[in-house]
Amino acid sequence: WVIPIRSLREQKIVENEKRRSIYEYIGEHPGEHYRRIKRQLDIAGGTLRHHLRRLEEAGMIRSERVGKYRIFYMNEKIDDELRSDK
Repeated sequence: WVIPIRSLREQKIVENEKRRSIYEYIGEHPGEHYRRIKRQLDIAGGTLRHHLRRLEEAGMIRSERVGKYRIFYMNEKIDDELRSDK
């Protein structure tokens, strides 16, 4: 699965290796919650929060609270572009 990076802004955001791995993981595991991402990628909590915030501020991912969990998805626009590429 290859996640396309469409804009220069998106390219700049994912230049960071950890951030790119988080972004790709969310693309491959939509609806995954924060703790699971943290465990699977073996990333410290503060580091993960920082990178998730940057990705969300850039509009590349979105999150929602479901019960006691915060879950993450690719941005709907990017999801639509992925579907049209298939």
